[in-house]
Amino acid sequence: MKCPCCGYDSLDKRDYDTMSKSLISKRDSRTEKMLIYVIKRIAKTEAIHKKELYYFFQSISNISDLAVYNALISYDNSNPYQSSKGLNYLKAIIKNYDKIMSKQKDSIERRLGSRAEEFPDEHKTKQE
Repeated sequence: MKCPCCGYDSLDKRDYDTMSKSLISKRDSRTEKMLIYVIKRIAKTEAIHKKELYYFFQSISNISDLAVYNALISYDNSNPYQSSKGLNYLKAIIKNYDKIMSKQKDSIERRLGSRAEEFPDEHKTKQE
């Protein structure tokens, strides 16, 4: 509905389903399946709106698949569904895992010094 004073249209005409699906499809198949599984489990205990789900996927879009998958495993094993801990709690766990992994990566780089070589799977090793 448009505001009579300023003409602002308050209806959100974005298609959050397709935007969410495009963000999920960029993930590894293992991480994608685990994300869907955990979100279905969360949806059993609380209502998740499409917009909220899209913002969740957008907030974790720049985090590596390995960090997301490990965080999902940790979240699922702790069984937070009984205490109604939803997407915000999951997002905090994922960001925490990402922070921990980046600190470990920096620590390995300092340990190996300038002779560290980076591989596509983000593991570090010495050059021969």
